[in-house]
Amino acid sequence: MSVGLELITRGRQEQSPRVLLYSPPKIGKTGWAAQIPDVVFIASEQGTQEFDVSRVPIINKCEGHGPNHKCGWLQFQAWLDFIITKPHEFNALAIDTLDWLESVLFSHLIATCPKRRPTIVECHGGFSKAYDIAVDEWRRVASKLDRISLE
Repeated sequence: MSVGLELITRGRQEQSPRVLLYSPPKIGKTGWAAQIPDVVFIASEQGTQEFDVSRVPIINKCEGHGPNHKCGWLQFQAWLDFIITKPHEFNALAIDTLDWLESVLFSHLIATCPKRRPTIVECHGGFSKAYDIAVDEWRRVASKLDRISLE
């Protein structure tokens, strides 16, 4: 790792803003984000179809069980990785919506539970341990979003 005075920077550095919109349903969050030039939506709910925007296929809850289950959470992760690593024309990313995406994550955790537990509280050892795994997953997402905004 290289260190030295020549690596120290000063002054304001431009960075794309990050915005989290939180409100009751049908207040206009998707419409607001649709106005951002060159935005691409990663949508986990129907809602962008009435707007002229770029979007990836809808991210659905996971189906099946075990390592070969059909998994919306892994699909979501793959789209983030694609946006980070591949050239594209987009200047903004909108994730619509996080609360639905959380249910996709929970369905993934239930689907990957070794003992086929039916609820998020019971899977991965019980005692709500799956929530700890979920927090780690959200941290990975936040890290990827940091990489997207810094590129």
